[in-house]
Amino acid sequence: LQRACGPITKITKGLRPYLNIKTGCSGIQGDTQTMAVPKKKTSKSKRDMRRSHDSLKAPGISLCPQCQEPKQSHRACPSCGSYKGKDVLGTQE
Repeated sequence: LQRACGPITKITKGLRPYLNIKTGCSGIQGDTQTMAVPKKKTSKSKRDMRRSHDSLKAPGISLCPQCQEPKQSHRACPSCGSYKGKDVLGTQE
């Protein structure tokens, strides 16, 4: 491994790798930091399993008890303007 400030040598202590203090080089170059990069390519299977919950789902549709028109659950009916048996939108009929 090479950096602008010299080669990186690792000193291992237990299971954690440490950078050599003698080189004076860490992951920081001046005011910029080095980016975190994944060690391995993410497989298609892992990528797709992560995205399995990202798909759009169809909204819940029910019938309005007043006018029997389809409407979204827990919302006022767009055709008659009622919600839970009360006229909330004040639509004209």
